[in-house]
Amino acid sequence: MSVRQNETRAPELIGALSVCPAIAAIFVAMRFYTRMVLIRKHFLEDWMILAALASAIAMSVFMGLSKFQPNHPFYEQGYSLPSDSF
Repeated sequence: MSVRQNETRAPELIGALSVCPAIAAIFVAMRFYTRMVLIRKHFLEDWMILAALASAIAMSVFMGLSKFQPNHPFYEQGYSLPSDSF
């Protein structure tokens, strides 16, 4: 593996930050459909799952927005960061 200076992992991270919550939203939507439409019963844990999904989506959005901060080390490779940033 060759070392490339100033390499960014932003595209991979943005992809993961968008795909993972989307898959989770599909599963939560299927659960809500099953519970509300087919079974016609819902409980507290259903709403707690929805709150957890909302917080996961919010976290992904804020992590994605950090890409637009100048010189943010979140997207850089560990070997290209200065040692005092750890």
